[in-house]
Amino acid sequence: MADAPEKRLYVVFSTDAEVQSAAEESFDDTFRLEENTLLARTEMVADDVATKIGLISEEDPKNGVVLKANHTYTGYFDGRLWDWLD
Repeated sequence: MADAPEKRLYVVFSTDAEVQSAAEESFDDTFRLEENTLLARTEMVADDVATKIGLISEEDPKNGVVLKANHTYTGYFDGRLWDWLD
């Protein structure tokens, strides 16, 4: 039996509401940190994530970044975040 594709964790940061909306609609496994910051889990690579949510486009690129998280976390935040990260 083949292994499931590796899910990567990305931080999507953008002040563009269209980008944030596209990110929430495009991925099933997300956690909203704040209005401009969303965590998303997907098998996609960062370039594909950025393209899917409109950051990379020849016609109308949007401002924002997609950062891959390295699975090291620390801090103080709503407990639901830590449960979601597990």
